Amino acid sequence: MILNIQMLRALAALGVVLFHLGPQYAAAGGSSQWLVGLAEWGFFGIDIFFVISGFVISHAVFSKKRDLQGAVTYFRHRLARIYLGYWPFALLALYALPLHSPENLVHVSTWQTMALTSADPYVLALSLAWPLAYALYFYALFGAVYLCSNALLKWVLLLLSALFLLRTLFMEVDKDSMLYFWLSPFMLEFFFGVLIYLFRDVLTQRRMIAPAVVMLFAGFVLVSGQVDDNEVRAMCLGISAAGLVLLALQLESNKIFVVPQWLVSLGDSSYSLYLSHLFVIAAFYQWGWRDELAAKPQFMIELGFLALLFYIVFLAHFWYRRLELPLYRKAIGKPLKSPLKPD
Repeated sequence: MILNIQMLRALAALGVVLFHLGPQYAAAGGSSQWLVGLAEWGFFGIDIFFVISGFVISHAVFSKKRDLQGAVTYFRHRLARIYLGYWPFALLALYALPLHSPENLVHVSTWQTMALTSADPYVLALSLAWPLAYALYFYALFGAVYLCSNALLKWVLLLLSALFLLRTLFMEVDKDSMLYFWLSPFMLEFFFGVLIYLFRDVLTQRRMIAPAVVMLFAGFVLVSGQVDDNEVRAMCLGISAAGLVLLALQLESNKIFVVPQWLVSLGDSSYSLYLSHLFVIAAFYQWGWRDELAAKPQFMIELGFLALLFYIVFLAHFWYRRLELPLYRKAIGKPLKSPLKPD
């Protein structure tokens, strides 16, 4: 387990939570403008997740002896990890959608929601699940070349990285076509994580800390607010996310900073946090609690949103420990108290 990567998982999930909580905070009269501004960039957590996934899957696959049984195990673990954590929330979304947003039913596909065969948030009952379709695609690409030797696998991944980079920089694809999914610029972010793994011995050296910091800030400067352009976002914020992941690895490998255990635990439950938080925020608004809080004194508004954030985190961690983790362990045949590396 790389502890600082777990920290980034926690921070990435919290960023997405703040992204959805920010408008509620502003509408209730929250006074912290810097918090509202920070929340507006919370979607960056998804870019971080993509880079982390590329690194972690590379780390998991390259370290294993690969044979046919290993390939079967790889796919079983990946599918169990994605679907078992996702399906309870997908079913809840399908149940709640007619009550909450019946006008969206015309766009939503039950089959594509459950199978995650679309990255279109308007097609999915749980709209924030769209990144999971790209994660499944990335896992499938790795699975397709799973039986390659490490030397050959490295060259295949370098070729795929180059192809997605060239596509993002120079090739225009109709966004309404299926080809756009297969050649999505978001795949480049996964391969940024792959490249970090492949060249980790050089990139994690202490002298590379300054370039990682430059990458982190340069991406935000280069994006120039064009976050709705997926090509620009994947290229620029992908660079920032790669810089952040690289910095986390450098700090740990050089023993400069290692995250405390409580953040590691929060990172463990980051998937539950990502999938569950929107339901709590929706209930907070639909049941009138936001409007009630808005009528309170200013300090009560601030404390109320802080308490809501803590409740969202607590609920996600409880869900992970009591349901998601035991279910996943059972699916992959791991005893409940045996060591389990996050993936």
